[in-house]
This record gives sequence, C-alpha cells and structure tokens, in this order.
Amino acid sequence: ARICAQLGGSRKACLYAMLFFATVPMCILQASNTESGHVVGFFICCFVSFFLQWKEAPCLRHALWLGGALGLAILSKGSAYPFAAATVLIMAFLCLRNKKRFAQGCAAAVVIIALQIPAMMRNLEAYDSLFASAEQNINRVFSVQTFIAAASGNFLINLPVMGSSAFRQAYADFLERLDVRMDDFRIYPWGNPR
Repeated sequence: ARICAQLGGSRKACLYAMLFFATVPMCILQASNTESGHVVGFFICCFVSFFLQWKEAPCLRHALWLGGALGLAILSKGSAYPFAAATVLIMAFLCLRNKKRFAQGCAAAVVIIALQIPAMMRNLEAYDSLFASAEQNINRVFSVQTFIAAASGNFLINLPVMGSSAFRQAYADFLERLDVRMDDFRIYPWGNPR
C-alpha cells in the first residue's frame, strides 16, 4: 500500500493493493513453512519503497535504509539479485549524475556488503570461496552411505562445534565407519567439511 501511495495511488487504490497482497493464497501458505520467497519479496518491496523516497528526497538516512533492505533481501535468498537489478541500475545512473547522491549510493553499498560479510565468511570457511556456487555442492557418488554422510555434514556444518578438532575427528571416525572418505572429491567436491 505504501508503494502504491508513493506512485500516486488514491487511498482507495492503496486499500485495494493491501487487501490484494494480504489475501494471496501463496502468502497464507508460505507464512507457516520454510519458504523464504515472501521474505525476499518483503525486503525487495522495502527496498523499492526506500528507493522511491530517496529518489524524491535524497538523504543519507533513506540511502542507508534502502541499502539495509537490499542487503537483507540478498542475504535471505540469492534470487533477490535479478529482481532488484533494474532498480539498482536506475539508482547507479542517478548516483553518477550527482556527487551528493554518489556518496549516498556508496554508503548504501557499504551497508549491503556489510550485511553479506557473515555469510561470505561462512562460505569461505566451508567451501574455500566467498561466493559458493551450486557446482561445488554436487555429490557424484550415490549410495545410502554418501546420503547419510552428506545429510549429517550439511547439518553439522552449521553448528559451532564443527570448529573443534575433537568433534571433527569424531565425525571423521563416523564417516570411516560408513566407508566414506573425507578426502574423496567425488563426495565432497569442496574438500574436507569443516
């Protein structure tokens, strides 16, 4: 409804927009499961709203808010990149035409990058790459043992205990009992799970 108002919609149009989006069946279904598409949609809507505010009245506060919204959208799901690309390009064009807007755009970029740092550090630790790609996670050996190894590894990699050498050794022993080697790049293409 806020974006509708920012685009010049009447009060009645804003009410219709709010009712339409609040009653979309997929919104109701995804509200109680693990799908993150609507979370990304929410943050992209926030980004667009703050962008429209920043476009009308450029100030650092609006730039920081739009940077935060876009950063959280990207952090929620990588599909935010293509959906926000057009707005980001318009913002970049506006920033290149004005020094004040350029500084604000740089501040927004700093916020976006700062929000990505924890995920990038996790990728670096887990996959030896800041931007882990899907190809790095393809298992090329199919068996019950590799399924158990991959499922347990994907669960355990998110726990802080994986950093301890004793826990890593216990996990290596568990994999050895399954007859799965941690240095087999067909099973662990990214290398040793840490």
